[in-house]
Amino acid sequence: MTPMPMEIPGSISLSVKAQTSTAIPEDITISLSIKRHTFLLDLPIPCLFHIGSCTYENTCSKTLVDTLISENWAGITADIGEQVKTMLSTLPALNTTTCPPPVPATIEINNYSIHLPAIPAILTFIAEGDYSVVATVRMTRPRATPCCACTSR
Repeated sequence: MTPMPMEIPGSISLSVKAQTSTAIPEDITISLSIKRHTFLLDLPIPCLFHIGSCTYENTCSKTLVDTLISENWAGITADIGEQVKTMLSTLPALNTTTCPPPVPATIEINNYSIHLPAIPAILTFIAEGDYSVVATVRMTRPRATPCCACTSR
């Protein structure tokens, strides 16, 4: 993801390369752990308005992208969700109507630009700084963690 640091409002460029080799069940849960680095310690960012260190359960029953659009969390996620939906629709192995993805599947995104809108005043206290993000994808049955992605700045 570039640029680092991100500017909000502004645009980011995403690049992702992923591959699935086994069937993924529909009861996928995604957990985000976001920490802001300060000179003393790392502060966990709470989940506010479904933004921050949140857990999103059963993301295949109603895709997370569709939920971002329909619920428009904090008044900023509908536009981001539409942009992500457009990005996903360009991938031959994956689209927003196929969840879980077919197996095997290869997903490759190169420098896709997404515009980030201004954030509401109530969330501005988390807007600036250096962060680390851990995204964990879990399946309820069987209990497994098929994916864990980390980024730090």
